Amino acid sequence: MPAVSKDHAESADAVLAPMSTVASSVPALAPAIPARSFGGMLTKLASKGAWAMADQAVVSIGNYATVILVARNLADVKQVGAFSMILEVLLFLNSLQSALIVYPLLVRGAVLDKPAMQRLAGGCLIATAILCIPLSVAMLGTSCYFAGASLLLWGPLTLIFQQLQETVRRALLAHLRYAAAIPGDAISYLVQAVILVALGHRLTLPITFAVIGVTSGCGALVQALQIGPRRFPLSEFKALVIDFWTLSRWVLYSNLGLLVTNLSYSWALFLSAGLVPVGYFGVIANLAKLVNPITAALTGLIIPSVSRARAGGGTRFAMRIGAKYALLGLAVLLVYFGILAIFPGRCLSLIYGKTHPDYVEKLPGFLRVLVCSWTLMFITNMTIAILNGLGYSRVNFFATVANGIVTVLISLPLIWKFGLLGTIIGGSLATAAATIVAVYCFIRHHNDAPELPSGGSAAPAAI
Repeated sequence: MPAVSKDHAESADAVLAPMSTVASSVPALAPAIPARSFGGMLTKLASKGAWAMADQAVVSIGNYATVILVARNLADVKQVGAFSMILEVLLFLNSLQSALIVYPLLVRGAVLDKPAMQRLAGGCLIATAILCIPLSVAMLGTSCYFAGASLLLWGPLTLIFQQLQETVRRALLAHLRYAAAIPGDAISYLVQAVILVALGHRLTLPITFAVIGVTSGCGALVQALQIGPRRFPLSEFKALVIDFWTLSRWVLYSNLGLLVTNLSYSWALFLSAGLVPVGYFGVIANLAKLVNPITAALTGLIIPSVSRARAGGGTRFAMRIGAKYALLGLAVLLVYFGILAIFPGRCLSLIYGKTHPDYVEKLPGFLRVLVCSWTLMFITNMTIAILNGLGYSRVNFFATVANGIVTVLISLPLIWKFGLLGTIIGGSLATAAATIVAVYCFIRHHNDAPELPSGGSAAPAAI
């Protein structure tokens, strides 16, 4: 159970190279976008805001609908558990490609003109295809282990199509082309959900991953046509790989930590108790996915707002601004969490229907405990977002370390001993540890910062 939801760009600012070095670091990328006035850049960002939220809505709604429909329509909870295990591994493997290729693509591509971006996209597609070779082998082994030969084809293909789509999609987003990304994302996420609705109870694991893979492939094709990747000179490919590795290696190390803070929970539960409790945990955890778009939107709002507020009114003033946004989001989420905590059985019945009465019979108590954990997780994420806006980005790492220590020393033994109950209690304790670290750092920096009048500023001190 993850305790801290991280954005790659926030968790690895230490490896950000100066933007002025981009053109020289990879010769084939050529010129950067001409400089704009600050006011013009703000106007452009504001005009893209609505499209960014619309694209986020497409992705979030599609993802949420997909996991709910799978849990509703697969024949039994054991298959839901197998789906959850395969999906966990798929997301982890995707995070490796995201660290090594997608994150550098966003950073480097943001300052390139269109022809240079098209060449960079071509190079990133080549790099993704190469990286997919070992990752597909891992996906093949996982798919066949949990679903047998029925996923021999669609396990690896789903990974390949998703990673190719994410590459061309992020190439669009690097230039703030959120509106252009929506058609491909709608195919990949919304059409995917519509197909799953149409299939209903005919859904099986192979069909599920076939739908996910095909729609991802179609979305990738649409977005590739929009970005128009160009041939990347092979003579420059080595320089590209070196540049991307220099930029992304710490992001990769951070994502490898997901083996402890994410995958260890589901694998420990599977090894100690089997697929059925894994399926039940997935059924409950799906309800937290509605929190993700709110967290993402607030993080994107808090970081630049805090940074600007600090320049004008000092650190304490900026922290108060960030806290107001965070409290507003928390107030909205507490309504949702309150409904889940007060009426857990009714919520499970409403969302999953009457096909699986065991969900309503066995899971309400677990859901109430998880609501407390999700509240702590949101507080942790918002606190880290405020500190990131001030430049104290290492707090994210410290919170992750605290989560990992509690996971290894307390959570995993609890899972092995108590199964699903141990997973939920252990995960909540790990989340609480991360929350304590984040809040402690927040209080420390608040107390250490001088109260400056408007117009004052202070450089962030190292934690």
